[in-house]
Amino acid sequence: MTRSHLGRRVRWVAPWLGAALLLLGALGACNYRWVAVLSTFQFKSMDVLSVFPAHRDETGNYERQCTPADHANATVNSLLYSVNLVGTEVGGTDVSTESDKDTSIRPGDLVKKGTNQRAVVQVGETISEADFRVDVECLESYPDVDLTGVAACQGVVGPRDATPQKLNYRSYFTNEYRPSASDRDAMAIAVLVDQSGSMKGFVETETDLEVMGGSSGPWDPVNFKAHASDPDGQRLTAIKSFFSLLNPNDRAGVFQFGETVGSTPKIVCDIAGAKEDDRRRDCFGANRTVVFGCTTAEKAAGCTLTGKDFTTLGVNAKGRTPLWAAVSDVYSYMKSGVGSRVRHMVVITDGPDTCHPDSPDFQPVLRQKKAGKYVEFKQDNACAETSFENFLTVLEADLKDGEGKYLPANEVPVHVSFIQFQALGYKDRDPRQQEIACRTGGHYTFINAQDLQTGTSAESLRSALLMAVQRLRGALAGAWTLAVDVPDLAIGRLPLGSELAVGGVVKLLSGDLTPDAQYDLRVGYVAPTGGQNIPGLDLRGAIRIPCAAGDSCAWYPAVDDCSSVACRGGDQICTTTQKPDDTVCGTDGACCWASCLTSTDDCKVYDALCNLVNAADLTTCATGVCCSGACTAGATCP
Repeated sequence: MTRSHLGRRVRWVAPWLGAALLLLGALGACNYRWVAVLSTFQFKSMDVLSVFPAHRDETGNYERQCTPADHANATVNSLLYSVNLVGTEVGGTDVSTESDKDTSIRPGDLVKKGTNQRAVVQVGETISEADFRVDVECLESYPDVDLTGVAACQGVVGPRDATPQKLNYRSYFTNEYRPSASDRDAMAIAVLVDQSGSMKGFVETETDLEVMGGSSGPWDPVNFKAHASDPDGQRLTAIKSFFSLLNPNDRAGVFQFGETVGSTPKIVCDIAGAKEDDRRRDCFGANRTVVFGCTTAEKAAGCTLTGKDFTTLGVNAKGRTPLWAAVSDVYSYMKSGVGSRVRHMVVITDGPDTCHPDSPDFQPVLRQKKAGKYVEFKQDNACAETSFENFLTVLEADLKDGEGKYLPANEVPVHVSFIQFQALGYKDRDPRQQEIACRTGGHYTFINAQDLQTGTSAESLRSALLMAVQRLRGALAGAWTLAVDVPDLAIGRLPLGSELAVGGVVKLLSGDLTPDAQYDLRVGYVAPTGGQNIPGLDLRGAIRIPCAAGDSCAWYPAVDDCSSVACRGGDQICTTTQKPDDTVCGTDGACCWASCLTSTDDCKVYDALCNLVNAADLTTCATGVCCSGACTAGATCP
């Protein structure tokens, strides 16, 4: 029987066996292989994983625009939304296999509608562009006043109630959509966890910038928890939750990285005394016990592993962030040392790279106040040899074909996704993380954690991280993509060099498979019944509009007398820079470490570290000359 819905055909089969036969027949003519697990899903919800700028060519194809070079070579004229359709598994017949914990709905799945009806999900038939509507309510520079409760759009309003121009399912697998849950070679996932000092608050306490690590030193503030981005180890809770959502045979491992971890990331493993290569060989896989320790049942059976290597991650964070050295090392390991058909990296971090000298956030000199006086601290030694540009060189060879076009998702060696949450000293989205996620077919999630630091901050951060890893888990096999044309992206109404927040709504209309569903790309998360509301959480998408040297950054929020704004090379965004010390500022001041300082005493001046010190003896003052910091009558000091 066929039933018409929104101008397309839907195949319905009442008996369960008929649905299975229909599925085999429907997929037999295509290149994708279906594994006979025969799970049936019922639609539950919809998630938006990420938004990236895109180019629609003259043939109607859409491609992510990831780098400033991409933007220069092709006009950005659309947005690509990555969407996950989540189901509740309601049945299965293949008792010979493990239960599949991946409840994302994709082509080839059986979806329940009604009491005895099942439908096979097919792009263009059971689900099509006509089932979706997208509101682009606002494209505005980030950060913005919306986070303080002002709802007015500070940028450009895009299409409203738009039917996407194209719907597709972007699968990471070749010739299959859903491998068997018992397939040991299907999937591999490496989780990289940031162990830098900003996590625990071991930072310079006035700027909250990361500092050199070590077992002891001048940078251990007494109230370090007040400066920490994750003092209670919520990222570790999220990692354990993520692993619990994987299939038992999915190969996985946790890697820690940070200045004090070493020159390369280390796998988290309860096997002591082995070299890193041996530990990776023995601990990256399906054995979760070597990561997290024995369960109660395993202990009763004689297991003695404690998971201490994982639990100590919550207390041992210190030093700077060798982000790109860590990503590059694990990328190479996953690409060459892991034979699974689909390979992912999930990086959980609270900021950018602070270790390589080429990083904009590398700080060769800091200062610290001791006994009321600033002292200089040099940390100009690099704590990583791999820069962002070094890693890009590797990717360039891996991700493009001979014509310079990006490879399809199923040919990308390793997919890299980032979950970045704010630290006090690093509140901005990292465009470099966005770029790598875009280029490798991954996803970028930003958690504005510092806007959640009120009352229940720990609970809010935990809920936001748990939500982020849960959504990423549903996209490990692939995701639905919605292409929406946005003319204002092409005509230059948006500021060059800006990080943009993409606000709005994605709607799934009630149809043969689903009830109405909606995902809000707005500020504030309202959880389903019994969940944790997160009022200040920014759920909007994040995209970048690159600038070039000489482009105006006049749109950028006003800066003070001791800062300037310009297009920064590399990631090509507008940002502030510190004006040179002694630059005139205010009515009668001078810049010192980006602060405008004025002395009202002729015999007191600021030194290079902004300490107020005595002027040189015999300096002219109002009633004579300065002597030991005091204005003394006469022309000489006594």
